[in-house]
Amino acid sequence: MGSGHDGVLGPYALDYAVHDMALCPSSAGDGAMWLATSSFLPEAPNFVEISSLDLGRGGVVQAPQPVARLPHYFPPSRVRWLPGMGSSAELLATSGDCLRIWRPDGQLHQLLRHGANPEEVCTPITSVDWSEKGGLASCDVYGVCVLWDVNSGTAVQAFDLGQQLCDVAYGGDHGLVAVAGERGDCFLLDPRQAQDVHVLSSREKARGPARLAWSACRTDLLAVSWQGEGGGVVLHSIHQPGHAGQKSTSRMLRTPGSGAVAADIEWSPAYPEQLCCAKEDGVVEV
Repeated sequence: MGSGHDGVLGPYALDYAVHDMALCPSSAGDGAMWLATSSFLPEAPNFVEISSLDLGRGGVVQAPQPVARLPHYFPPSRVRWLPGMGSSAELLATSGDCLRIWRPDGQLHQLLRHGANPEEVCTPITSVDWSEKGGLASCDVYGVCVLWDVNSGTAVQAFDLGQQLCDVAYGGDHGLVAVAGERGDCFLLDPRQAQDVHVLSSREKARGPARLAWSACRTDLLAVSWQGEGGGVVLHSIHQPGHAGQKSTSRMLRTPGSGAVAADIEWSPAYPEQLCCAKEDGVVEV
C-alpha cells in the first residue's frame, strides 16, 4: 500500500466488521503509529486488534501490520489510547464486560472493576474516555458513571444516574465530565463537587443512544447526537464551564427534509465552530 490520491492512505481491508477504532502516535517516532480496531461479530468471540502503521518517509505508507489480538467476550464498545501515565509506553483502554488496559504488544496491564460490577456479575460498560491529566471515566448499562485513577487501578468516584448510559466524555481543561443517558438526559458532572450533578435539558426531547463531542477549541460547547426517537444533534452552550452548576442554553440542529439521524459527530480541530455530522443515510453535514 502506497500513498493514495487526495491525501487518502489506503484502503486497507480487514476480514471483520469494525465497531470502533483509535489511532495514536508511537513513542518510537519517525511516523510510527498504533491502530486499534474492535470487532463486531454478533455470534462469535470478539476481539480488539492492534496494528503498527508506518507512515514512512517521502509519503510512502506501509500496510498496517497486526501485532496482537485482544480477546473480548462480546463486541468491545469503545477503544481509547491513553497517555503513557508517566512512562514512554502507550496504553490502550477497552470497554466491554469490564475495563481493560493493554500494552501495544497485547499484554494485559490492568483490569478495572468497581463495587457495583463484581466479578460474578456482568455489567456491560458502554463507553470510556480519558482526560489529558490522566483521569479515566466509564459508564454502563446500569446507570453508573465511574471516575478512575489509572495509576492505582481504583475507582475514585461513582455517580448513580438512574438510567442506562450510552456515552461519556471529558471536557477539556475545565475537567467536567458529560454523560448521555438512554432516556434523553445529558448529565454534567464536576469531579471536584461530587454532590453537584447538572442535567442539561433542551426544549425538544430526544432519546438515546447518543454520542458526545466537546469542542476542542471552545470548551463551552458540547454536542450530543441522539440516535433514537426524536433524534437530532443538540448543541449545548455552557456558561462558565468550570462550574457544573452553571446555566446552559441549547438548540436542536436539524436539516429541513432530512429524517436521518447523526450516527457520529466530530468537531473541527482547526475551526472552533464547525461540527461534522455523519448521518445514517450516507450524508455528511458540516
